Amino acid sequence: MRREYKIVSCPNCGHLQITFAKLSFTCYGCGKKNYVSSKYVLYRSENQEDARAMLLSLKMKKACKL
Repeated sequence: MRREYKIVSCPNCGHLQITFAKLSFTCYGCGKKNYVSSKYVLYRSENQEDARAMLLSLKMKKACKL
């Protein structure tokens, strides 16, 4: 069984992170527990390196907008 890596955005603080949780995740930015929902999942992949590269890309885009 392969893991599905998901890039999620915290609805409370907007922090982006990778998780492979199926039901809920704890935000590393604010510490709030959130449920994995399709509206918070920005990207899915079975390949960890692809998910990490996409996370870095999304964080760079977010930093450029600030």
